[in-house]
Amino acid sequence: MCGAINTFAPTVVAHTPSACLQTDQTHSVELIVLLEQLLTALDQDNPAVVEPLLLKLEGQSPKQALAEIQAKLSTFDFRGSETLALDLLNKIKTSTDSK
Repeated sequence: MCGAINTFAPTVVAHTPSACLQTDQTHSVELIVLLEQLLTALDQDNPAVVEPLLLKLEGQSPKQALAEIQAKLSTFDFRGSETLALDLLNKIKTSTDSK
């Protein structure tokens, strides 16, 4: 998003790239926290506990990854959902660490 803003209003945001980076990092931290909460919820083997977290993850996590987690959950494959959530969490942590 910051790239688009810089394209259309370069003089206004010329000295705010750190704000964009901070927003991306904040989003990553929030996503990491939600995924860790999801892993804890999945460990309870109760879809009612998991569903609210999946709703919070919508729009914040990659759609394909979330769809795969939801597909596993729809068949009550909590361990499969955990594996996918953990893979996503590790990818996000790795990309955050490399920034």
